[in-house]
Amino acid sequence: MPSQGVVLGLSKVARLVTMFARRLQTQERFTQELLAAFEAEVLPQGCSVVVEAQQLEYGGRADVVISTARGGCFLQDHVMQEFLALLRLSGQVPSQSTPPATTSGLQECMEEAHCAPVPHVLEDAVLSILREIGEDPNREGLQGSAGRYVKFLLASTAGYRQLPQAGIQAACQAGDVYPVESPGMSAPEELHLHFMSHCEHHMLPFHGALHVAYVPGQSGQRVSPEALQSLLRAYSRRLQIQERLTQQVADAVHRMTGATSTLVVCEASHMCMVARGVEKHASSTVTMGARGACQHDAALRSSLLQQLTQ
Repeated sequence: MPSQGVVLGLSKVARLVTMFARRLQTQERFTQELLAAFEAEVLPQGCSVVVEAQQLEYGGRADVVISTARGGCFLQDHVMQEFLALLRLSGQVPSQSTPPATTSGLQECMEEAHCAPVPHVLEDAVLSILREIGEDPNREGLQGSAGRYVKFLLASTAGYRQLPQAGIQAACQAGDVYPVESPGMSAPEELHLHFMSHCEHHMLPFHGALHVAYVPGQSGQRVSPEALQSLLRAYSRRLQIQERLTQQVADAVHRMTGATSTLVVCEASHMCMVARGVEKHASSTVTMGARGACQHDAALRSSLLQQLTQ
């Protein structure tokens, strides 16, 4: 809410946001720092900052978390509600009494609990990086962060210690890969799975969903979602590129099921396109892998593709 006709230009707003974002942060502190900067810059009658961010979890789902900070006339609830009504927010705005949402979640704690003790050589390397970028690893907020990052790194690269072929054999033994009930049936199977991986070029996360369709053959097999999720983890929890991940899963599913046709579509968002370079937000990349009859039959491939994207 401007005071005495003073407004902040959009380019300056963008520079302020970038300045506070490009450091080790929490979403709540980031929101409060923006509010303080805006209030100090233009001395407004009131100011409100709403930050809507996606918090990545190990499963690849990007949960929307909203944080707010307000001052001046926006402390009046009806003014704040009117402002929020103008925004198209994907998540739920927390009340002032609601504690800030954590960015890790139960799933991360479970992953960390199964990690081996933190290797000192890795933790020392992270501490050295923090010092080199101008941070104090011993300050409040960063204490223990190096160890937590190493645990995250070990969990997110666990695919190097999981052999996909061994996972396929284990799935078969556990009954997660089983014969089709009606030999020769042509109805395709569809599976939709979320994942998170790391780009090998910049070692930044990319995440999204993998869509799989296959047509069981005369003596083919079906694969359970649990078996395919395990296979996907083995391939995604390592330094990857989306194109290779797509083809690896297509090969594995086609081999596991003995399908006449297998189609895999991978849609992912890449942090290397958001946090660096073009800084293109809300963009995604789609890759496709086809095996069997649909690799050469455009009509069949188109039919399977339509079913996956409905």
